[in-house]
Amino acid sequence: FVGFRGSSKTTTLMNLIMRPYPFYGATDKVDKNDDRTKPVFDNIFIISPTIGLDSTSKPILKIVPPENIFTDYSDAMIDAILEYQKNQEPPREKTMIICDDILGMGGRGLSPSSKIYRLPAVLRHYDCSVAYLVQILRGNGALPPITRNNIEGWFLYKNPNMKEIGKMAEEFGSFGGSNNFLNLYKDAVMEKP
Repeated sequence: FVGFRGSSKTTTLMNLIMRPYPFYGATDKVDKNDDRTKPVFDNIFIISPTIGLDSTSKPILKIVPPENIFTDYSDAMIDAILEYQKNQEPPREKTMIICDDILGMGGRGLSPSSKIYRLPAVLRHYDCSVAYLVQILRGNGALPPITRNNIEGWFLYKNPNMKEIGKMAEEFGSFGGSNNFLNLYKDAVMEKP
């Protein structure tokens, strides 16, 4: 999820996780014979210094236990999650790791070489998913190349900074070239209310 502050990144993620089928959340009436009524993720972990500070992220606090919410970071927490997943018998529980506003956690145990940034390269082996909610795609304090190169899907939002949009066009220019990306971005993102 890449977008300027207030561009609805958190709202989109909350809708995906909290809403029932065809999204990832459960319905109020779970039918053990119908997978569409069960949540996709058995475990959700949140790494964020700001979770719950605004109204858009508060609903998820109702379904994520406090012991799965971290406002500081250490590689040990990633090691523990992956070790837990690795030691399960198949089928493993499905786990989601949400990383929101982590780029501002530099003084809280996070560095460009942190394991949290290598997750997209290994998660499929552990039945884990990760979502990064960031304001900038590339640059100082942004997601490192190993992360960006292994992410399978992107949500791109409005951004008033033309340099950032240019970085997106460079990064995603394989979709018919930079100009084609810019035209698609303008049509899909910038001209919408």
